[in-house]
Amino acid sequence: MIIMKADATEEQINGVIQEIKKYGLRADISRGEFRTIIGLIGDETEVDFEHMAALPGVKEAMMVETPFKLINRDYNRLSESEEECPVIKIGSVEIGGDEPVFIAGPCAVESKKQLFRIAEEVKKAGAHILRGGVFKPRSSVHSFQGLGAGGYEEA
Repeated sequence: MIIMKADATEEQINGVIQEIKKYGLRADISRGEFRTIIGLIGDETEVDFEHMAALPGVKEAMMVETPFKLINRDYNRLSESEEECPVIKIGSVEIGGDEPVFIAGPCAVESKKQLFRIAEEVKKAGAHILRGGVFKPRSSVHSFQGLGAGGYEEA
């Protein structure tokens, strides 16, 4: 991850991106109000972070050793502000806050009756959000393909 200085120019940011590409990596740019963070997507093990830190406009360069950088709480905290991670609201449920959110449901919705029965059980078990698939791509045309668009109406 590369943290740019607050006064870094577009030219300096583009220079860092070009250096990242030389390592065969992709750059994920997050522009905040006070700084720009550039995430390195791919295998960072060959990156010379001392070299990256010395590039014009760079405040700090470090390897993020945890997987799934794009959803990593530490990466996102730096991307927005030091204190807050992005929070996504779905109805009254907040995803990204301090409490875990449990999402559960059937792989395939087969009927309205089945969905409501499962919804009751999912709620009893403590899940916050019900999910269910209506499109089920299969390798065989003879396998259940899901209810398709009609499944939305069924649910």
